[in-house]
Amino acid sequence: MSSLNARTNLLRAALVAVLLSGSAGLAVAMKPSRYMAQENAAVEYARLIPTQFGEWREDSAVATSVVNPQQKALLDTLYSQLVSRVYVNKEGRRIMLSLAYGGDQSRDTQVHKPEVCYPAQGFELLGQKKVEIKTPYGSIPSMRLLTRLGARVEPVTYWIRVGDSIVRGSLEQNAARLKFGMKGVVPDGLLIRISEISTDSDSSYRLQDQFVSEFVSNVDSKFRNLIVGKPDSLSVGSN
Repeated sequence: MSSLNARTNLLRAALVAVLLSGSAGLAVAMKPSRYMAQENAAVEYARLIPTQFGEWREDSAVATSVVNPQQKALLDTLYSQLVSRVYVNKEGRRIMLSLAYGGDQSRDTQVHKPEVCYPAQGFELLGQKKVEIKTPYGSIPSMRLLTRLGARVEPVTYWIRVGDSIVRGSLEQNAARLKFGMKGVVPDGLLIRISEISTDSDSSYRLQDQFVSEFVSNVDSKFRNLIVGKPDSLSVGSN
């Protein structure tokens, strides 16, 4: 009887070893090994983004008013390219545009969401909702924020490209990372943030929508997907 128990225990131990080995092998096989950033390494966003389009032109004299709600050390860790510009229209209204590109969208180095970064730097988060911004190329799934720092009220619109997908919020961001991970790919990522200093948030959001539509329309068509993802990631014809 003891001999039978011994053989049974050996079989169990062998089965556990096989299962553990198989799990380890599966984990290695599923570990992402191809970096999408290698395919986009030559893209310079500062050159890609036009300085003048539609009724908008860059106002370099006030570029310092663009607030980046993250510490420089963190910015250097997460992003390999940062572009900040202020655009002014004929009415004198100014829109702030900020792009932050990161080549590795693994959990620890993924693009940080403004609804987390703004409060971390002392801003109050007064409102937050998901929206769709209409453009000639489809509707971009985006996030609206209303922030305040002292007397500065800043309505914000943003979206995040992870690989070829547009995401909003942690769930969509994590789902996109998992989708690419299952393919053995580490996606790159881009945060596009548009804002205005204004106490009239409704008017500001309308102006931001107009800005986004003109901005997207004037990006070189060869690189437009780097800003808004692949066409099937947009909500074509949605409200």
